[in-house]
Amino acid sequence: MELQYPLFWIGIRESELNDTGNFFTGSITIFGSGQGTNYSFDKEFNYRYDYNQESDLLDTYINQKAMEIIEQYPNSRFMLYYPTDVNILYREILDRIICVNDIDIINLLENKIDTRIWLSDIVPIPPYVIEYGENISFRSARKKFPNYKKFVIQADYSCGGSNTWLFHELNTDVIGDRLILQDKYTVSPYFQDSISLNIHLIIYDKGILLLPASVQLISLEKYNFKYLGADFIAYRNLPEHIHLQLESYSQKIGERLRLAGYRGVLGIDFIATDTEVYFMEINARFQSSTFLINKALSQEYEELSVPMLNWDAFMHKDVPKSLNFIVNYSFYSYQYVPEYLFQIRQIYSNVLECPHVIECQDDYLDWNMKLDRNTYLFKLVTDVNLSALSPDHRTLLRENLRIQENILELAIDWEKQLLELKIMLLSRGIHINTTIQNELSKQGGINYEEFEALDLIINDKFYVSVPYLTILSELSPFEIIYEEKKLLLTYYGKRLTEVRIRFCNPNDKRKSKSGLLYEDISYMGHDRLRIYYRNGCWYKERGIGCQFCDIDNSIIPLPIEDIKEVIDFYSEEPSLRHYLIGGGSDPSLDSITKIIEIAKYIHAKNNKPIYLMMTPTADIDTLHMLHDAGITEVAFNLEVFNRTLASKYMPGKGSIPLDCYEEAFREAVKIWGNKGAVRSMMIVGLEAEESLLKGIEYLCALGVAPILSLLKPIASTPLHYLLPPSDETILHIAHQAQSICQHYNLELGPSCHYCEDNSIKITYPK
Repeated sequence: MELQYPLFWIGIRESELNDTGNFFTGSITIFGSGQGTNYSFDKEFNYRYDYNQESDLLDTYINQKAMEIIEQYPNSRFMLYYPTDVNILYREILDRIICVNDIDIINLLENKIDTRIWLSDIVPIPPYVIEYGENISFRSARKKFPNYKKFVIQADYSCGGSNTWLFHELNTDVIGDRLILQDKYTVSPYFQDSISLNIHLIIYDKGILLLPASVQLISLEKYNFKYLGADFIAYRNLPEHIHLQLESYSQKIGERLRLAGYRGVLGIDFIATDTEVYFMEINARFQSSTFLINKALSQEYEELSVPMLNWDAFMHKDVPKSLNFIVNYSFYSYQYVPEYLFQIRQIYSNVLECPHVIECQDDYLDWNMKLDRNTYLFKLVTDVNLSALSPDHRTLLRENLRIQENILELAIDWEKQLLELKIMLLSRGIHINTTIQNELSKQGGINYEEFEALDLIINDKFYVSVPYLTILSELSPFEIIYEEKKLLLTYYGKRLTEVRIRFCNPNDKRKSKSGLLYEDISYMGHDRLRIYYRNGCWYKERGIGCQFCDIDNSIIPLPIEDIKEVIDFYSEEPSLRHYLIGGGSDPSLDSITKIIEIAKYIHAKNNKPIYLMMTPTADIDTLHMLHDAGITEVAFNLEVFNRTLASKYMPGKGSIPLDCYEEAFREAVKIWGNKGAVRSMMIVGLEAEESLLKGIEYLCALGVAPILSLLKPIASTPLHYLLPPSDETILHIAHQAQSICQHYNLELGPSCHYCEDNSIKITYPK
């Protein structure tokens, strides 16, 4: 689109003009290159300041540069990111501002309290009271909302999380010091189990255009809420009722604004619980996430962008009727926090090796500038979701984005925090740069098995199956370096300990007499040989496989003679201490017969312990036959205690009634005892913590030892978009589970030190 005049942008970042074609001639921004037709405050003064704070110096700079533009381009015009900037502009500039609404409606929408009152009759709003600062106390908040112990206090004017605080009994003095006694504030209950949402609207003379919505990435740091980014991909994975309610309420709000005379772009913030979507506030401006919509629009419609749609609305054009596009992007923003500068810079340097980071926008950051605390540094733009809805209806972030304090305190000897270290490795994965990958390839290649993980041996004592080459694992604080012919594990550059990595087993490529690869029949772990009684999953063959599993759906038959050949080959392996029979989840009688034959063969061969994983059977005769064949341990993996969620995530196995599991557990405990030989794996991350802990107690009460396995979202699976809980939540669950086990005189499984590599458990070797 070519305008009849040069149009200049007055905004925050020069990158806001990316994917807007030739619509703008230039820009005045806080952050930018300062080159060509960009006038950049930070480049002019060698200073990046926190733009959520007022600055007379910035106001003066904007006016001076706008006047210079007017002198150079006499017929120039300006479009504002913040319409309220009209309050600081010179008269000569105001006459050239386009696409600005009446100041009265802007002031109404800027006032959070007045906006809530104005819209409270057409959309749900969280319960709130209006109080002067001098009257706010924890006691008064509890009196107003007796069912809550935490509250949100918000000033009538706030932005980006500033002037919005979490208020509870332990921080009353701190928050009280921040309140202005004669100012008004809203006090609302804190809906902990909720997610924050945002949607763009363009309001035209004759209708409303709703653009794609996003999940807002909000950080709660002590008592401050901070906006960190937006996730359009995660929004599409939310329940349908949230989509329908948000769109309905947005349409109602947009229509009221249209009738009130508002035109152009705005953003609406909502929060969604598991039952309702609540209106929070209107941002009568472009949004921090607008640039991602511009990116998506430009790929579908040449030279179309949100600023152009905004211009169309003010030019009395019709609502576009055939606008159809998807925003397949997310972004996460980093601010300057001095105590975490090293960590932030490591993330900044590692993005080049991260295939899912499609862009690192830093608006020409110079690290040598003066940097205000909390000033903008850079954004990571990704083609994957950065967040997900947790089972208890909260927003989970990918752990590798976080740089604040975590459960691993490196001031303490790391060996005293082995469980914390393991949890962080399981949830964050590990990074190995290309040079070291090549070196490891020369030594045999990394043993990269199911669930996108490698086998890490820490200090020759501890075994962890660490996610590797998973989504954003390149941003992990954990990295393997090569030094003096040793592999070392580092944490944000700090050397922790020497490690080893298991290399590929060359015997995997051996072929049986019938031509099958040994790896199709077996897997030799640290000390255990896993024997597959069938290849591929019985449930996957029927289209009802577990949606988090990446086991290959192969239907290659495994002849019993080939299986015996592999058992013979490994029988003299020095590291072999026990066996596992599993893989396939086939409940048929033929498979039971085959398992018994395999177990008898192993038992006769060397009489080493045999562990069986299978779907539950309560047939007492079958269980006795398995025991008599040499099976010494058995597992029926429940995985998800909530059977509604189990059916959702595991259409096949999850449809097995809990009663069937209970009968199998009871009969198995009668045969193998209640000291841990009967086990069941539970997945941490697929159900709410309360439900998971109930499941753990349910197992322990039956004499069954639970095994905790962390959800690992895998790119090739239907549940690739889910995320595990936070490190803190995982650690809490582990401690609670251990406490429940101790109450029933059990231990968390597995019983083998080497085989706990994939579980949330750490034991010292005997």
